[in-house]
Amino acid sequence: MMDFIRASLKSVWALELLLLMRKCSGRGWTVAELTRELRASELLVYNILREFVETGLVVETAPEIFEYRAATHALDLLVNSLAGIYAERPVRVIEAIVNAPNQNIQVFADAFNLRKPGK
Repeated sequence: MMDFIRASLKSVWALELLLLMRKCSGRGWTVAELTRELRASELLVYNILREFVETGLVVETAPEIFEYRAATHALDLLVNSLAGIYAERPVRVIEAIVNAPNQNIQVFADAFNLRKPGK
């Protein structure tokens, strides 16, 4: 489960978005609606949705309308299990997300590494 969390959820915003959409399974959402529900920025929500579409967690049922629909039964079971774990141990799930290696942060940090010329 922790591997799924680290691979699929890059932020707590993504977790909250996924669980909201799962809870209202079968409902189509616009970016604006999800933005209001989560009190997030439209760009953030849109980017998370695009990642979810790519990973098979969400489908775009019409232009700019998104719906939770896991691509496989196994993926749906993982999301359902995640919801249960988050309900019981939210701090554990949040820690798994926050402590996951983030490639973008590593690239940013590496840009500040001072190296001797020629190395």
